[in-house]
Amino acid sequence: MKNSLKVVIVVIVAIILIGTAFLVLYHPTEQFTDTAQTAAPEQLDPATGFFTTNGPLFSAVFNTLVEFNGSSTSVVPVLANHVYNPNDKNYTFDIRSYANFSNGQQLNASSVWFSFERGIIMG
Repeated sequence: MKNSLKVVIVVIVAIILIGTAFLVLYHPTEQFTDTAQTAAPEQLDPATGFFTTNGPLFSAVFNTLVEFNGSSTSVVPVLANHVYNPNDKNYTFDIRSYANFSNGQQLNASSVWFSFERGIIMG
């Protein structure tokens, strides 16, 4: 019984040492790329992409003014600082001052209006 316990301990220690050596010594030469979600370039446009499979792509690439709270039908601000809804027809969004596009241009009311208008025209 004692000999088999020693063998088990030696095997476990060997596995730990080999795993540690692999983690320390292995340096991939290529960048890891997640290819689980792929799409043609025209499907990456939120104004024209309507497939349900586009949802994860849009979530990874684009931020929205608000998003649904996961536990209810209420919305929480994302790019908006505050959302005011005085009635069912009017909404006012205070845009975060540090919200920028990937090119460094600041997000403003004109760019939000353009996105809404383009979505209406393209949709």
